[in-house]
Amino acid sequence: EAACLGAEDSEDFNPQGKCDESAGYTGRLCSTCAENYIFLDDIALCTECPSVVVTIFTISITLAVAGGAIYLLVRSSIRSARRKRSLFSTHLKIFANYIQWMILIANFDFQW
Repeated sequence: EAACLGAEDSEDFNPQGKCDESAGYTGRLCSTCAENYIFLDDIALCTECPSVVVTIFTISITLAVAGGAIYLLVRSSIRSARRKRSLFSTHLKIFANYIQWMILIANFDFQW
């Protein structure tokens, strides 16, 4: 009669099919992730969500590393601003920045 019912003729016949919820699937055709599961495109599977502790730990480490990197960049900038440099170095950096911007802008397809 209908396709993809997902069950056989038996006493526990379920016209909507039975999903293996331990694998994280639910829904009519077992195509939806169950509660506390998330679909990951790169592996095309429902995967159990990490615990709140793991999520908070990951975010904390990421923020600490990003904060440290920003601190080092600002500190380096402040220290280098105190040193005298030749104008050639400054002009070279401006020219390199100009070339980078021109290459970046040239890659856009403007439909004028």
